[in-house]
Amino acid sequence: MPFRVIEDDAIEEQIPRIRLRGKSFQAGEDISGWDYLTEMKIEAKLTYDPEKLITQSGLVGSELRRVTAIVRADCPSTGERSSGRARIDLARHDVTLALEIPAGSVAEELEVRYEVVLDGPDSEASPNRAAHLKGSRLYASDRPYRFRLEGDGSLFPVEAVSFRGGEFPARSAWLIKFQGDDLNAPFMGAVRLFVNRDHPVSKQLIDTGKGPAKSVLMRDVLLQMLVTVASRQTDEEILDVFPQGSTGAVLDELCANYLDETLQMAVNDIRESPYRVFSQLQEATGFLEGAEK
Repeated sequence: MPFRVIEDDAIEEQIPRIRLRGKSFQAGEDISGWDYLTEMKIEAKLTYDPEKLITQSGLVGSELRRVTAIVRADCPSTGERSSGRARIDLARHDVTLALEIPAGSVAEELEVRYEVVLDGPDSEASPNRAAHLKGSRLYASDRPYRFRLEGDGSLFPVEAVSFRGGEFPARSAWLIKFQGDDLNAPFMGAVRLFVNRDHPVSKQLIDTGKGPAKSVLMRDVLLQMLVTVASRQTDEEILDVFPQGSTGAVLDELCANYLDETLQMAVNDIRESPYRVFSQLQEATGFLEGAEK
């Protein structure tokens, strides 16, 4: 038989916020300053009526100390799922929740939801149908709060690792793996950027996302992808129509943003006048700006 739950009239959800690089954004707002190397923090809050919570849940005594609020964040693009939790104090009327989102773990969009569950070890079932098993969901959001992530580097999956030689030269700052064989394949599975956490510039890239190294990285990533595509394009292949979210579609958009031309035009320029593409990308990425400081 189903256990008792907490109704909507006992709990009020505050719209969660996301904090990054000293700025705070509410769900639904345009987010600026984010890229794939940005660490973030979700801040959330639930207010509740203690009397209704007790009455509706049917919990008594020490079982009430098991009631726990949770904020969950899901990223459909990367499959990353994380959560933050805090016990609900029935002497209060609210609970604050926080969740750290590591750099390189999410992209495109985050979906945030609230839950209230029963934590702690299982207990004996009671005649009033109160929940008694660990993980029993007493309350769940009826809708997700969405954060649309946008930024210069938002499309590059990143992993910070220690380079130990071989495929990962110890003194290299980063390494880009790009599979450009199938431009109709999803972009998220085609490119991976590894940052050497032991390199002096890794702090710029991972901790702050600022500094001259960032511009060099962006230019390096874009050039490698364009050169790879140019070297593999067949004579009869035309780079003009791609499914949304595919490698070709993303590259076409990047070329429009950074070079003001289509992917096919950029590939032609790489073959015929590579110096032009190199210099254009220097200008578009702010190459080495700030290095003189």
